[in-house]
Amino acid sequence: MAQAIRRDGLLLVPHDVGDGVTIVEPNHPDYERLASTAMDFDALRGTPQRNQELVERFRRRWARQERRTA
Repeated sequence: MAQAIRRDGLLLVPHDVGDGVTIVEPNHPDYERLASTAMDFDALRGTPQRNQELVERFRRRWARQERRTA
C-alpha cells in the first residue's frame, strides 16, 4: 500500500497504478495506522530550484534506463 498523504483535512492514499487517490474515511479499519505515518501534502512542495533539481535527476535516470534497454 502507498504512503498516505494529508491534504485539506482529508487522508488520501494514492493508487498503486495510474492516477488518482482514495479517500480514507475515519471509520476505515486502517485509518489510525495510515494517519500515524501520513505525509503533509504542503510539506511535499519544494522550492522551484529544488523541483528543477529533481526533474534533472529523473531525466538523467530515464536516459540511463533507455540506454540500457536500447
